[in-house]
Amino acid sequence: IDSLIKTIPRVGFIALLMFIFVYIWGVIRTMFFGDTDPDRWENIGVALLTLTQVATYDDWGAIMRDLIEVHPWAWIYFVSYIIVNAVVLLNMVIGVIVDVMTGGRGVELLIDQESKLTQEKNANQES
Repeated sequence: IDSLIKTIPRVGFIALLMFIFVYIWGVIRTMFFGDTDPDRWENIGVALLTLTQVATYDDWGAIMRDLIEVHPWAWIYFVSYIIVNAVVLLNMVIGVIVDVMTGGRGVELLIDQESKLTQEKNANQES
């Protein structure tokens, strides 16, 4: 539990980054497609709720299908949002949790290996 408490500041920064990301995608969506489906995209607040639904994969295909009927290239918007949100940002959260749970030893091991290689190179050059 102590390790998970240590992750809170780092995960907080990632949550802030995710909010900024979702907000930007919400603004983009409201600007370009706001008049297409006003029930889901009429303003930024509703757009953020809809993007949260898309991020959880809760019937996001229907949301995209309704939009693609009017804007055929709108799939780029949804695919880019899902890739960045699910693949990049959520993996950052998992990476932070794993790093803290291992005690940050992953970075320390890499530094130790690099210093050993440097010492071996220096020893080989001297002889």
